[in-house]
Amino acid sequence: MTNLIDLIVEFLPQGAVLYGGLSIFIMILLAEYVVKELNKKLMLPWMKQENLEKRKQLQQKNK
Repeated sequence: MTNLIDLIVEFLPQGAVLYGGLSIFIMILLAEYVVKELNKKLMLPWMKQENLEKRKQLQQKNK
């Protein structure tokens, strides 16, 4: 049984590599979240979905 565990553990990378990969993964997720939030905050009024729907309704009324 210990031989099987030793074989599995030998294939795992060192702890620093795992922590480095995990920290990069968390930083990527955080950056993606920040970009999405900034896009929401900085979106111009005419780009918002609800305003686009209102504009379509007004255009259909005017026809």
